[in-house]
Amino acid sequence: MLFLALQMLFVVLQTLFVAIQMMFVAKKFPLEIIRMPFAVLQNQLFSQKNSGLRINVSFIYILGYYIRALQKSLEQSKGEKLMPDFSRMSDSEILAWMDNFVTVAAPTPTDFGTTAAEVTALSAKADDLRTKMALRTTADDAADAAVTAQQTSRQSAEPEASRLNIVIKANSNIPVENKNKVGIEMPKPPTKTPPVRPENLVVNGFEDGHNTLKWSRMGNKPSTQFIIEYKLVSDVKFQYLSTTTETKYDHLGTTVGLRCFYRVKAKRAGEESTYSNEAMVY
Repeated sequence: MLFLALQMLFVVLQTLFVAIQMMFVAKKFPLEIIRMPFAVLQNQLFSQKNSGLRINVSFIYILGYYIRALQKSLEQSKGEKLMPDFSRMSDSEILAWMDNFVTVAAPTPTDFGTTAAEVTALSAKADDLRTKMALRTTADDAADAAVTAQQTSRQSAEPEASRLNIVIKANSNIPVENKNKVGIEMPKPPTKTPPVRPENLVVNGFEDGHNTLKWSRMGNKPSTQFIIEYKLVSDVKFQYLSTTTETKYDHLGTTVGLRCFYRVKAKRAGEESTYSNEAMVY
C-alpha cells in the first residue's frame, strides 16, 4: 500500500514539475537542478531493494530541495524586469524602445554592457525603420487619394454612358448590329414555340344524338386553342365545327347511325399544328 501511495505521489510531483516549467521558463529558472533530483527520486521510489524508511527520507529530502530552489528563484526574480517581447510589438512600439535605448545608453554604453559601435548600429536601424514607416504612411495616403479620385471619375462618367445607352437603344433607325458593336445589347424577341399536334382523339356516340370528343393536350399551353372539324360520310371535305381551349367537346344534334368523322388541330400565336388522328362514330 505504501509503495502504491508513493507512486501516486510521484505522479503529483511530476505534474508540479511541469507547472514550474511553465511559470518560470521566461525568468531563467534553473530547471536543470530540478531534473536531477527527480531522477534520484524516481530511482528511490521504484527500486525494489530500498526499504520503506529510506524511501520516506529520500522523499522528504527531495521535497525540501524543491522548496528551497523555488524560494531562491522567487527572491532572484523580485524587481527584475522581463525581457520585452519584440515579436508582439507594433512598429511604433519597437521604434520607441530603440530610440529610448539609444538616448540612454549612448553617453556611457559601457554602463549597459554594450559598445558605442553597437549603439550606433541600433540607432541606424531605428532611423531606417522610421524612414520606411514614413514612406508607408505616404503610400497609404496616396492610395487613399487615388481611390477617391477613381470614385469621383466614375461618378462623372457613369451618367453620360447611361444617357448614350438609352438614346441609342431607343433609336429605331440604328441597326441592331451596330448597337451590338458598341456594346448596347438589345432585348431578343421572344422565341415562339409552335403548337404541338394533338393526339389520341377518340369519339363516343350516344342515343340522344350527341357525340363526345376527347384528345390529349400533348404539352400545349393552357391558352392554346383547339380547332375541331368534322365531315359526314357523304361529304368530301372537313368543315369547321368549333374552337375550344379544353381537351374535350360535345357535338350535339347529330343523327344517330349516320357515320361522322372528326379531327382536331392546335393553334397559338398565329401558328397551327398538323391535324390529329381522325376518329369516327355512327
